Amino acid sequence: MHLVTKLSHRRDIDGLRAVAVLSVFFYHLDVPPFGGGFVGVDLFFVVSGYLISRIILSEADRGEFSIQRFYERRIRRLFPAAIATIIGTLAIGALWFSPGLFKGLTQDIVATLGSVSNFYFWRGSHAYFASSADPSPVLHFWSLAVEEQFYLLWPVFILLGRRLLGRALPLLILGSAVLSFGVAQATLATDSSGAFYLPTCRAFEFAIGSLVIFAEQRLNLSAGERSLLAAAGLALIGYAVISFDSATPFPGANALFPCLGAACVILAGDRHALSPLLANPLTARIGLISYSLYLVHWPLIVYASYIMGDDAKSAVAKVLTVALAMTLAELMYQRIEKPYRAGRSSLLRVAGPAAATIISLAAIAFVANRQDGWPWRLRAQARELAELQRFGFWPCARSAQSKCAFGSLSDPVGLQLLGDSFAEHYVAALDPVAKRAAVRGEAYTAEGCPLLVGLVRTDFDGSQDCKRQRDSYLAAIRQSQSPIVLSQSWMTYGESIHNELAPDVKAPALQIWRAGIENTIHDLGGNGRRILIIAPGVEPGCRSLMSRFAPGPLWHAPSKACPSVPLDRVHGDNREFYAMLEDIRSRYPSQLFILYPEHYLCGEAECPTAVGGLWLYWDVNHLTVAGAQRVGDGASNQLLEFIRGQEGAPPHPSNRGRAEAISTERN
Repeated sequence: MHLVTKLSHRRDIDGLRAVAVLSVFFYHLDVPPFGGGFVGVDLFFVVSGYLISRIILSEADRGEFSIQRFYERRIRRLFPAAIATIIGTLAIGALWFSPGLFKGLTQDIVATLGSVSNFYFWRGSHAYFASSADPSPVLHFWSLAVEEQFYLLWPVFILLGRRLLGRALPLLILGSAVLSFGVAQATLATDSSGAFYLPTCRAFEFAIGSLVIFAEQRLNLSAGERSLLAAAGLALIGYAVISFDSATPFPGANALFPCLGAACVILAGDRHALSPLLANPLTARIGLISYSLYLVHWPLIVYASYIMGDDAKSAVAKVLTVALAMTLAELMYQRIEKPYRAGRSSLLRVAGPAAATIISLAAIAFVANRQDGWPWRLRAQARELAELQRFGFWPCARSAQSKCAFGSLSDPVGLQLLGDSFAEHYVAALDPVAKRAAVRGEAYTAEGCPLLVGLVRTDFDGSQDCKRQRDSYLAAIRQSQSPIVLSQSWMTYGESIHNELAPDVKAPALQIWRAGIENTIHDLGGNGRRILIIAPGVEPGCRSLMSRFAPGPLWHAPSKACPSVPLDRVHGDNREFYAMLEDIRSRYPSQLFILYPEHYLCGEAECPTAVGGLWLYWDVNHLTVAGAQRVGDGASNQLLEFIRGQEGAPPHPSNRGRAEAISTERN
């Protein structure tokens, strides 16, 4: 195969880039009918596969290819605009984001600077709170990470294949495409996030673009055939953009629609009846600035939503966002992209400053992350408010034996907390009491894991990890006689929990929880060891934008409060579980205590979601520090008596002294 001629600039490919970037942009803006606009990323991958492979092969045929020159050009092409975007994103985050949100952003930026954000966001998508997390302003860099990984490996792959296989190189590329497609389809069935983010599941898209080169050589198409091919390609792309949505299984087989569509458009060339649709001055210009436009569009959308709130969803705001993004992209193309791309020097002279810049920015982001998102950016009152709007798993110190140490850290262990994330959010409630009792608390917790003796979670990727963590924690707790607090997400696991000590018994969830609680009492409660169970609490079931709970240095639109939850609904949801707990307590009256969060989170008729401007719930059911402290303050005397071993226990829900625990002023 010989491609001795240099690749001429094709305005139709610029137009295809314009289709790609606008599809992604309008999808992110939630503009109909671009429900499948995310496939614009796949169009970019196909274009990159075609152009990069064409450059490598044509230069190799002329004897001009240099791996150093290749990487120097890639750095000049990608690095300056990306770094400018990251600097701007970091600066805006520092001005507006709360410490907690800014801390998360700095961690995202470190991964982005390392060109591994696709792996980072893939792992993050499996985190327990992933569905509650707000989108990162640098989330879109995952696709650039995939491209950079492609650029790193593809030249070696294609040049070795060319040397070893000669004219059979297309078969090698086709084989790699088939293999990658198979991996993507298989991964989609078991790990949809992995199929989306991992380069092994996207490689076939680049390979499709590369295969267009060989089709160009072998096919001699007429103008009419080129027009039909272009029409078919645009139809495939349009079908994907319009008919796909976030529920469409992707990438896998569905990715073939946009990828083959892009391949058809490229193969059709720039001389056919439909060329003006892509090669006209407007679409071609958008294509030229598409890289910068892709970089800036997503941070603008995220920050507009954060700062403006629901107003960012208006048609006027969306038009302004598009206009601002186009302006910034044009400026960045003219002032940053073009000047840097025009230069030429050694790889070392380009890579050296690039590496120094990356290391410097990563160091700044790392320091900000380690310093808890730089709370000093806020005034003292705002800092206090921000602390109260964190997830209730706070304050935590490092511990050699558990996930978190709290209370009086210099004193002996006198309280042990065991459970999932619903145990974690009570650390803020227990910490002040542990300090009053002069004991150290240890939180043995694992998100999404029922940590009771014999219980496992089925239909869950991390069930084996949960079992290992459970057994490790139980072994550590057995070494002590300190009081134990048990808390779980009692009401949300549904039928996914199983009692492995009675594997052949088919039982309802309530019975399985009872077995787990009693097994735990028998296992850990020797010598009369005191155990406190925190009963199911209040679940508003309303997800507000938690990113707007806490203040930042500059004003941003607050989230709207979720409606209060009727107390009757809480009783109705929890009644059977309450009765089961009381029945167990009647069997261990001097050893088992029960705390009912609703006593301190609810009034006579309703359970508010916010009090005095403070959010009590961090997401649909987890407590903020403010919510957890509300429980801890109300139950402080009972908790203190429990820790010290004095008589007294938190009251039963039938106790109507709730009004004494919660004054009208607090509600």
